[in-house]
Amino acid sequence: MALEVRDEVVAAARRSTPESEAAGAADECRDDGDRAYCSGGRQSGPQLTSRVAAVDPKSTNSKTSNTRPRITVGRIVHLVVSCAVLGAGVALFLLASLGSDGYSTLISGITLTTGAPFAVVNICVGVFFVIMAWLRGQKPGLGTLTQPIVVGFTVSALMSVLEAPDHLAVRVVLLVAAVPVLAIGVAGYLGSDTGAGPAEAAALAWDPPLPFRWSYSVLQGSGALVGWLLGGAVGPGTILTILVLGPAIDFAKQRMPFLTIRP
Repeated sequence: MALEVRDEVVAAARRSTPESEAAGAADECRDDGDRAYCSGGRQSGPQLTSRVAAVDPKSTNSKTSNTRPRITVGRIVHLVVSCAVLGAGVALFLLASLGSDGYSTLISGITLTTGAPFAVVNICVGVFFVIMAWLRGQKPGLGTLTQPIVVGFTVSALMSVLEAPDHLAVRVVLLVAAVPVLAIGVAGYLGSDTGAGPAEAAALAWDPPLPFRWSYSVLQGSGALVGWLLGGAVGPGTILTILVLGPAIDFAKQRMPFLTIRP
């Protein structure tokens, strides 16, 4: 695909040059293996400049790129803060006690079926998802390790000082409030471009062909179904996660530009 793009760039530059200058323009077009360059010659219309910018086919899809932005203090702070927000959303979700997300339901179901400790199953499933995503070009990074650690500490800290409410109305309010907090947290830590956690990496690995907002819903729905078949519990929160969370994350990424750190 990269070779085809480069060939098209060189061919377009040659076609845009008048016949009297075709030979000279062709000599000025070269391919260094990664990028196609065309330079020199006189301008012949608005579409031909004296120096054509380099075209890098790999830059159109960050999933296939082998490089990440340089890790800076600001990027790390953005990552940690976003993961803390995500942890707060998870805590609200747990306090509501109206069903877990599909990914957690999958882990619960496997735990009940195998008898293995929840923590062990969580690690194994996470590693499997990260490897699967990596094989599809979604390279892990600092965020892959930071996300579960910061989220875990945040959830533990909040759950130790907050009590689950008894009234159903309060629990419903907590559940509804958890969704935008979760969406902002996920969109923020993904916006740091330092690598994704297991669930998000698996969803991103299938974008394309399926947009993230739907691939995330498919992931959550599949996890909930398998987990339920294995004995895991589902509830209104599970359905809400499947239907709403993916589009909510996508909405936050598009409408809140401060959640994304530009290179």
